[in-house]
Amino acid sequence: FDFLSRDRVKLEVMYRSSWVVGQVVDVVAEDMTREGVNIRGLEDPSDAIKINSVMDQLEIWDRLSDTIKWGRLYGGAIAVMLIDGQNVGTPLNIDTIGKDQFKGLLVLDRWLVTPTLTDLVTDFGVDFGKPKYYDVVADSFGLSGMRIHHSRVIRLDGVNLPYWQRIAENLWGISVIERLFDRLTAFDSTSMGVAQLVYKAHLRTYKVKGLRSIIAAGGKAFEALVKQIEHIRLWQSNEGMTLMDAEDEFETHQYSFSGLDAVLLQFGQQLSGASQ
Repeated sequence: FDFLSRDRVKLEVMYRSSWVVGQVVDVVAEDMTREGVNIRGLEDPSDAIKINSVMDQLEIWDRLSDTIKWGRLYGGAIAVMLIDGQNVGTPLNIDTIGKDQFKGLLVLDRWLVTPTLTDLVTDFGVDFGKPKYYDVVADSFGLSGMRIHHSRVIRLDGVNLPYWQRIAENLWGISVIERLFDRLTAFDSTSMGVAQLVYKAHLRTYKVKGLRSIIAAGGKAFEALVKQIEHIRLWQSNEGMTLMDAEDEFETHQYSFSGLDAVLLQFGQQLSGASQ
């Protein structure tokens, strides 16, 4: 078992440093939200333009995209509907919302809220069996220490789990990265191995008569050898010249590697399958 979803810091480091993880988390969310929606069926079609304009002003699609991203990265996230003048701990009643009271969405990932595991929704519906409230941790940048009613949040999980595993994850899902972690490790290791081979594709050898004796004796003879090698490297860089003793030998060796592209492609395809 590798319960990667429980290692928040590791997931965050992977998201920051791995382009693969970044793409897996971001692309789906951004593709889902970049175009918004077409609103139809209104008596006045111009109302749809006004609605979309306000949604752009409140950055609704950006916040929904963030909710999807952090849900995929951490295994769960919520977007809290911010209604000015209302207590977030009470059930949401749309009829009590006046003009300009809706102020947008606040995104909180699973590590910023604690669901009430012993107080669940008992009303039949899509939220049945889910936490009734979410307590915001003190470290949150918004709504710190407050209790939020489930009707005021848009909840998005990562990968859904069967019952007992969901219980083990405090009723959240798991990160989408957990399933592909082994394939990602194999892909990165292979890529790094190929990169290291490139450095070995061009090798230079330098033969010195009595080298073993010089090293064993040490002292000035060894210091002179080291100084000679340093000068050879210096002159090779500046003038393209290799200056050495008449009895010394200098050689270069070229290596070519075949089949590495096919290996990388196979690991890339496995990673593509794991990330869907």
